[in-house]
Amino acid sequence: MGLGRLGTVAFSASALTLILVTLFLLFPAHPAAAQGGPPPSVNFSFHGYVKLPNGSFVGGVNVTVEVINFSAIVQGPPPVVQVASNLSGPDGFFNVTALLGGQNYNLKIKKYNTTITTVSWMGPDLPPFPEFFFTNSQMGILNSTFILQRAGNLNISVINASGQHVNFSYSIIDKRLGFPLETSEFNDSKNVVSKVVAVPYARNFTVQFFPYQSPPLEFTITNLSSYNLSPECLNNDTCYYFADVQVNNSMTPVFVYGYVNTTDFGGMNQTSSNFTNLSVAAYLVFAGENIFAEATLPPNMGQFLIFNGPKDTVNATGTPGLTPEGGAFYNITLPGTTTGFEVMLLFTGTGRSAQNSNAQNRAYVAFQNVTARVGQGNIPLNVTLARSAGAPASLTFTNTQIPSMYTNVTTIALSTTDSNAPVGQAFFEARFTTNRNPTAPSGRQYRWFLQTSQQTSLSLFPFPNTTTDLRLQIFSSNFAPLKKDVSNALLNSNNTLNYSLFQMDIRDPEQGAGTGGLKSQVRMDFYTSSAACDVPTPASNCSLAGFGNAGEFNPMKAMLGGAVSMRMTQSSGVTVHYVNVDMMASGPPDAAMDTETNDNKTSGTGFGEIWKFGSSGPTVYDYVLVGIPYSDQPGDLDENQTVNISVPAFYDNDWAVIWNVTANSSNATALGANYSDYAAKAGEWTTLMGNNTCATTLTVLNATQVCFINRTTNMIWLRIPHFSGTAPAIAGSTVATPATTSSSSGSSSSSGGGGGGGGAPVSPPVQVTKIFGLLAAGQAESFTITEERIAVSEVRFTASAASGNARIAVQKLGARPAALPEPGKEIFQYVEITPTDLQAAQATITFRVNETWLQEQAIPPEGVALLRYTTQWDTLETAYLGTGSGVARFQAVTPGFSTFAISGETPAAAAPPAACGDGTCAGDETPESCPADCTAPPALECSSGDLRCAGDQAQRCEQGDWVTAEACSNGCAGGYCLPESPLQGPAPNYALWWVVGLAAVIVVLVLGYILLPEKKK
Repeated sequence: MGLGRLGTVAFSASALTLILVTLFLLFPAHPAAAQGGPPPSVNFSFHGYVKLPNGSFVGGVNVTVEVINFSAIVQGPPPVVQVASNLSGPDGFFNVTALLGGQNYNLKIKKYNTTITTVSWMGPDLPPFPEFFFTNSQMGILNSTFILQRAGNLNISVINASGQHVNFSYSIIDKRLGFPLETSEFNDSKNVVSKVVAVPYARNFTVQFFPYQSPPLEFTITNLSSYNLSPECLNNDTCYYFADVQVNNSMTPVFVYGYVNTTDFGGMNQTSSNFTNLSVAAYLVFAGENIFAEATLPPNMGQFLIFNGPKDTVNATGTPGLTPEGGAFYNITLPGTTTGFEVMLLFTGTGRSAQNSNAQNRAYVAFQNVTARVGQGNIPLNVTLARSAGAPASLTFTNTQIPSMYTNVTTIALSTTDSNAPVGQAFFEARFTTNRNPTAPSGRQYRWFLQTSQQTSLSLFPFPNTTTDLRLQIFSSNFAPLKKDVSNALLNSNNTLNYSLFQMDIRDPEQGAGTGGLKSQVRMDFYTSSAACDVPTPASNCSLAGFGNAGEFNPMKAMLGGAVSMRMTQSSGVTVHYVNVDMMASGPPDAAMDTETNDNKTSGTGFGEIWKFGSSGPTVYDYVLVGIPYSDQPGDLDENQTVNISVPAFYDNDWAVIWNVTANSSNATALGANYSDYAAKAGEWTTLMGNNTCATTLTVLNATQVCFINRTTNMIWLRIPHFSGTAPAIAGSTVATPATTSSSSGSSSSSGGGGGGGGAPVSPPVQVTKIFGLLAAGQAESFTITEERIAVSEVRFTASAASGNARIAVQKLGARPAALPEPGKEIFQYVEITPTDLQAAQATITFRVNETWLQEQAIPPEGVALLRYTTQWDTLETAYLGTGSGVARFQAVTPGFSTFAISGETPAAAAPPAACGDGTCAGDETPESCPADCTAPPALECSSGDLRCAGDQAQRCEQGDWVTAEACSNGCAGGYCLPESPLQGPAPNYALWWVVGLAAVIVVLVLGYILLPEKKK
């Protein structure tokens, strides 16, 4: 094999073919004749229209169809067997005739400048498609309208070390799409020296060069805007962008070598790390960090790069010839290029049983990415292998000389939700990150592509049991795309990963994947993607196409607009507007949306609606607008009050909660650290997790102003970064409405007074609710009530604990609840205040009472009080705030919420003035001033507290009279009974004892005084 075929074999055998096939695998290849088109192998015509992005038809556009024969592949991409073209007319119509049937077709739409070498506008990026899509207008692209996009121009060439031009083949890869926009044939006789290639202006590209007798080279273009050759190019239909892209094909061999050990035994350069076998395979890395299962570099590259060069060395049991001899060792040769030749090295090995603690799993594996460059020098790279997850298997390689590699692999098994539809051919993408190494210190993320052949299972590539970031995307010819994250625990506990595929449709997330399809209930529309059109209500001139329901949806026609905005509207009014959708890169989003709100409130407690949205397919768009309808009827959202929106919960693809704001916080950086889908726009997700007041006047929905309420169309619009599993919660007040409640049939007061504003014994209950959503501990909030039938006008509180869905319902009761006792006062109104998911140490309640009721009941303002029932009616401290507009206003502080009664009490009547001689001693009358009515009390015999002895009785004075307290058997002295004497002699003389004691103390003091000087001597 000559060196000139190096890039050809490695690339053409797998990468190009697989990339081209991938895109049209997403759509069923129905026979053209069965769908109304001509039978295969019969010549046919292809027609349609072209428009500029502003919606105007454009003439003079070259529409070319390249007819490709895939069955004639020998080496390289399939050959082009026919080229046919037509120019569009002033009305934008074109018709390409006499196309050879039974082939595949590549469509190129370009509007050239007068030079016929540069292009200012071009059609959408499309891979080759089978005949069916070119002959069918319902499921294909026949008679479609193609929206042009701004074009750029690349002048590509290759030179050698001497500066001379070198023949080459090329492929222009769209980095976002992953497939070639344009490619030359690999036949040496058709190689080019230089070429001007048209590419979409707004995209990034990798130009892959395949120079004769040289390895592949790559050059990446990330911003064409700096290459415009005319001022104000975006507003000028005749200007164009032009960039020179030239690479040098100089090359030097680069040796990559090092020792190999494992995470379980041995060390670098130690014989204890030996294996029973060790293998190394080098996979080519293509644009977009894409790797294909069969795109391996042939072994022993040193023999091709150097005359009589060395073969690769891969020694599992030691390094003969080295001093001292060490452990397992490898030394391979890579071509170093000026742009960098990148490969991913796959190491597999089998550990020796004597040093392997797990005899059931002796397979080890590791990935390492390496880039070889001219002038870089050789690359020392020691590698540590980890145990391989999965079950034992062998990897075989075709079209190369690499021997089979023995290791463990994980198997994917696919099933379907439709027993009548087979899995069909599937295409797998496994995204993972390699280990760090000297040439790429931060590691690299790659996409590994595998393809099935009408199978229901496929052996996946071997992955280390330490892998933590594996993501699978599965594309099937018959079913919707599927995206799954594989955890480390799942990878290590399952040799086979089982996944179920389901039809592409709009689904109800509550019913699970593949069920609850809502196709007939969803309308799809496509709009120009612009600031003026990506709004809740686009103008009619923004519309590009529409489909009455999802069943009529043609995904092929959806792709023709390139970067357009797609809107899905459910019959219930729920609307999802994808902004700047790259239909070719993502395919139609497979969405899940609620048919109804998912509300965790009980009936009648207010407006707090939660909707679930999500998408399980790959998605490529800028952001999403979600429209949620609401009702402003009694009992529903009061649009005149403040409306808040938040996203308190996030879901995985199976609708299990992965993040709850109440339990996990509203820190989106932490959310992104655990779930990478949310990492890129953590700031926007943090905003959404908080309370966001919906604007009532639309200026623009952006990352900080995320909500808008349209009171005319009764729609609430929310802006979210992407359509992952979310559950937006709308919080607001309800329009007052009669509500069902349990009440007594009697009067609402002890005296039969009124229970409502007009004093009726029983009146209909009325309720309003406010949902605050997220509350932080210490956050002060208030609820202003404008419903005049409810006497409470405001409730203010401070949350004592965090809450995720706080709400308060205030209800005017029709009468006293039957289970509660009568308060014993006149009652103006009974009110029930019910909190949900809310804790507050106290609250301030402001209420009003009609002045007419106070006058009728003869109750002054100071007689009004708020009562609260717990186990009894407690009177709360109530303050009178003033009177105005026919009502008196009051305020009370309550330690909690429950049932309240607004009460009134008439002051007691004033006593008449006293009159002497009326027979009653009252007022300020005294015996002295009115002896006729007042009698002087008799003189007291004693004063309270006095004691005396009356014979053998101890007496005390109580209320002026002597009362016997005790009969004394041993006598009484000083008002107390004497105790019994043990000698039965006379009672002791306590006075004598005092005299004797005092004398004894005097004697002790005198003796101490006399003896003290003697001791000093």
